[in-house]
Amino acid sequence: ASQCLAALAQFQRQTMSTFFSWLDQLVAPFVTQADFGISPLVFLLCCALAVMLGGFARGISGFGFPLTAVTLMSLIVPPQVIVPSVFVISGMTAVAELPRVARHADWSLLKIVLPAAALGLPIGVAILLWVSADLVRIIIGLGILIAVSLLLIRFRLKQAPSRLQLGITGLIAGVLHGIAGMSGSPLVIVLLAMG
Repeated sequence: ASQCLAALAQFQRQTMSTFFSWLDQLVAPFVTQADFGISPLVFLLCCALAVMLGGFARGISGFGFPLTAVTLMSLIVPPQVIVPSVFVISGMTAVAELPRVARHADWSLLKIVLPAAALGLPIGVAILLWVSADLVRIIIGLGILIAVSLLLIRFRLKQAPSRLQLGITGLIAGVLHGIAGMSGSPLVIVLLAMG
C-alpha cells in the first residue's frame, strides 16, 4: 500500500510539473521573467487572482473591479501595462450591463457628470503615460486612501451638490479613470454623501 501511495504521489508530482511547465511555456511568449522580475507562471497566477478579487468586489458592491484589480496588479506590474487591459474588461462589463441598469439611472445627474468625465479622461491618460510607474502607484494609493477615509467617516453633504460640484466630481472621475480605470470612487462617495 505504501508503494502504491508513493507511486501515486510521484505521478501527481510529474503531472503537476508537466502542467506548470506547459503553462509557463504558454505564457512565456507574452511575458518574460525580465519584463517584471517574476516567472511568467507567477505573473499569470497573480493577475488571475487580482482579476478574480476585482470581480468579487464588483459582484458585492456593483463597482470596484478596476479599483481592486489595478491596485493589486500594480504591485508587480507597472500600471501603464495594466490599465488598458482593465479598461477593456471593465468597459465590456459596463456595456453588457447597460440595458439592465439604464432604466434606473438618474439621467439628470449623468448629463452633468458624463461630459465632465469625458473631459477628464484624456488628462488621466496623459498622466498615466507621462509619469513614472511609482508616481502612478502613489496616486492610486492616495485615491484609495481618500475614498476609504471618506466612506469610513460617513461623509455627508448638508445640501444637494450644485451643478459645478457635480461637474468637478465628473472631472475627477474622468481623470481617475484615465490613470487607473477607477472612475466609480468619486461618484459613489458623492452619491452616498447625498443620502
